[in-house]
Amino acid sequence: LDAIERPHREKFSQKRRGRFPDEYAKLLDIPPDRRTPLEQQIAAMVAKQVYADDKTMFNGMKAAEKDRWEALRKQLADAGPRPTPPAVAMAFTDVGRDPPPTHLLKRGNWAKKGEEVRPGFLSAFDDRSADVTPPATRKTSGRRSALANWIADPKNPLTARVIVNRVWMQHFGRGIVDSPGDFGSQGEKPTHPELLDWLASHFVANGWSLKRLHRQIVLSEAYQQGSTFNGDAARIDPDNKLLWRMNRRRLDGETIRDAILSVVGVLNPKEHGPSVFPELPAEMKAAAAAWPVSADPTERKRRSVYVYVKRNLRYPLFAAFDAPDRNEACTRRFETTTAPQALMLLNDKLYAEKARQFAERVTKEARGDANGAIECAYLMALTRKPTSEERTAALRFLEEQSNKFGGSREAMADFCHALLNLNEFVYVD
Repeated sequence: LDAIERPHREKFSQKRRGRFPDEYAKLLDIPPDRRTPLEQQIAAMVAKQVYADDKTMFNGMKAAEKDRWEALRKQLADAGPRPTPPAVAMAFTDVGRDPPPTHLLKRGNWAKKGEEVRPGFLSAFDDRSADVTPPATRKTSGRRSALANWIADPKNPLTARVIVNRVWMQHFGRGIVDSPGDFGSQGEKPTHPELLDWLASHFVANGWSLKRLHRQIVLSEAYQQGSTFNGDAARIDPDNKLLWRMNRRRLDGETIRDAILSVVGVLNPKEHGPSVFPELPAEMKAAAAAWPVSADPTERKRRSVYVYVKRNLRYPLFAAFDAPDRNEACTRRFETTTAPQALMLLNDKLYAEKARQFAERVTKEARGDANGAIECAYLMALTRKPTSEERTAALRFLEEQSNKFGGSREAMADFCHALLNLNEFVYVD
């Protein structure tokens, strides 16, 4: 293959090189490790337009060469599976030890350079110039290491406070600073500044351990409070900024999906690996080309953290329950209560199918006993037994639905569907 391809690739590249000025074309002949950072960038752009891809090279072959090339490609394919190519990610890296200078641009015009800007930190917190020392054994400027060391420096108070505040927000629904992406003068003031500083200092002292931080928060009295309403406290602090009770919070779309799969008994706990594409509602057929549903049904049941994130196509359940727009950064999700959320949980066919699977699991566990099935369903969905009133209402509902549909199977599916629509299932109380 190489013997056939090489002359055509060289012929194509020589022809294309002639379209560039010599000073640019000659950069391709310089070994990458000998190019300056600017030469490295220019050479990369020139190479994209000079070197031939397979299609261009194939079109330049004669008929006999094409036949021979295709035969060899087929022979290579028939030899058996080849190793999976390594994953590729877009990333930034240094192109050398001496990066080109950065200038202020007058009125934003790149051709009108102003004074040179030296590496530094956020001047609002630290107005020192960065102490950048390129490592002796690596071809890098050392700038990124200097920035990383400054960010993670135990003497830098901002990083630990921001991390601690984000973790607190995930547990309580709001941060000690209610603007997690803005700790500046335009952001919200902390409700408990001493607590924020204390948690941040302990976080750093414990080796920046997030596990310890989570444990510290969930074992606190503040986290273990109930959500019972107190009229006197509400008059003093109606927004519960002082945490006189636990805030009642609705689950986000990802957690609702995971909870449903867990209750049904089909949640795949597999870790790591590529993203997955669960089924889309039937009415979204137009989006099927952009959303290739995973062929393996068990892969579709993996936790929502592995569901593929597509910028211009949000998974419907996540979108309905306030998943952020992927076109911009989101430091805090806003929680809304809208009609489409209730309509999706009631009418979505995929959700109804999960309710039927839940009913089959409950029926199997209870061995056909109605009372046992009701108790089993409550335990699985709400982690508690039904009250006597709930049990009576459920038995009456199952009887009415069985008479209506002529069987207990559909009745149990409707009962399980109703359980999965309860506020008790969708909210953390």
